[in-house]
Amino acid sequence: MRPSLAIVAAALLLTSCAVGPDFTKPAAPDVTGYAPEGSQADTATTDVAGGEAQRFLEDKDIPGQWWALFHSEPLNRGSAENQSDA
Repeated sequence: MRPSLAIVAAALLLTSCAVGPDFTKPAAPDVTGYAPEGSQADTATTDVAGGEAQRFLEDKDIPGQWWALFHSEPLNRGSAENQSDA
């Protein structure tokens, strides 16, 4: 390691301790949704394939394998390949 790089690395290492163990996590904001006025129940529609209205469901659990909800074999296969590489 070059001397100047070593000095910069040492300075970064020493100043990173300035945050210290007394750091406290800030409180979460007091909100109930993504927008102050709330979300609309349905979206607009259009006369094309897949153009039906989407619905926003609040307080629903998303499954761990969320991609399976799309019923897409390429997506499922890609996810399985990525998980087997991990």
